Amino acid sequence: MEKLASQLNGLVNVFENMAEESNIDDKDIYACLICRDCGWIIEGDIAKPCACQKARSKNNKKLQIPHLQKMTFANFDLKYYPENMKTEKGRSYRQIAMDSLNEAMNFARSIIRSVNRPGLIFEGDVGSGKTFLAAAIANELLARDIDVEFIIVPELLDTLRQGIHSDGNEDDALIRRTKDAPVLILDDMGAHNFSPWVQNILFTIINYRLNHQLPVIITTNLDLSALSDAVGDRIASRLMEIGTNVKLFVDKDIRLKLFKEGRYKW
Repeated sequence: MEKLASQLNGLVNVFENMAEESNIDDKDIYACLICRDCGWIIEGDIAKPCACQKARSKNNKKLQIPHLQKMTFANFDLKYYPENMKTEKGRSYRQIAMDSLNEAMNFARSIIRSVNRPGLIFEGDVGSGKTFLAAAIANELLARDIDVEFIIVPELLDTLRQGIHSDGNEDDALIRRTKDAPVLILDDMGAHNFSPWVQNILFTIINYRLNHQLPVIITTNLDLSALSDAVGDRIASRLMEIGTNVKLFVDKDIRLKLFKEGRYKW
């Protein structure tokens, strides 16, 4: 946050110099006179979200993807994680799921209390509950007026590919959102080809956020070893700094179980 504060101070000085050379009043330029529309205020060497960010988030407290809105900590059902099935280390799938739920809840509490954490990595097979816990964190934070950017990685990459031949303004805005959001969730990292172009995009986002002490949550169906091989050395090195890795185990895709029970609906 100190680096971010330093950069924001520089921007403030630039804007103040421009304002002094102009006869236009601040209220004619900025929607928020406190942060001058940059979204952050500086207290000492620390940058904190301006109240205007909270005001904006009050108008959008839900994830944009409808079926993710019901994914909350209270709705995380441990019955889908067998007690009688265990890993090679002897831990039951249910105990691991309980620990994963607690880790997700603790992460959300830390962010709510403004305790800085680099992020979380959820890994597991398809339908193991990774996205559910990531969405539960997002829903909890949004309910507390903390802005969250939930990005499905394959969709992000498709959008950026489609915009390569355009003027790039919308793509630039999308990348800025992924970089600067108070909390970023990169969902489904692994369901795509890790070409040099993809690696560069992901490194740009992850490297920026870690450098500026902005938390990032990643879900992937690859284990950390395979993920590190796929993303390349630069990203793998930065992912190690996230520190907290949560792996979920299930005997069958939970979504398929819910579908058979008539409970999985779009």
